[in-house]
Amino acid sequence: MRDQVPTVFRAICDCAGEEAAVALSMKCGGARLLIPQKATGTVLEGHVGAEAAAKISAALSDERLYIPKANQPVYRYLRARGWSQERCARELKIARRTAQNWDKGSVPSFPDAQSDLFSQS
Repeated sequence: MRDQVPTVFRAICDCAGEEAAVALSMKCGGARLLIPQKATGTVLEGHVGAEAAAKISAALSDERLYIPKANQPVYRYLRARGWSQERCARELKIARRTAQNWDKGSVPSFPDAQSDLFSQS
């Protein structure tokens, strides 16, 4: 999973593990998060647990990190741990059809409808 994710996600994986990175992505993905110097009683601790929060704070304190959504790598991580397509789709807020396509390894392509609208015929 590490090869397919943004740098920040990898940094969190390195200091606190994949589970913590996935939890942060699912809880805060798409937003910035200030990493506190001491994790006790913080939002970070609530999202990833005391042990992982302490590790993240030790490695990345005082950083304001953009937490990536990384939906597809997170989806693959959750599916490998036995989650159903339905549950993954619901938790990641993606369409079930998207989950099906990711499982098949294909993403449908749609024709560019705008080209017909603006073509000079």
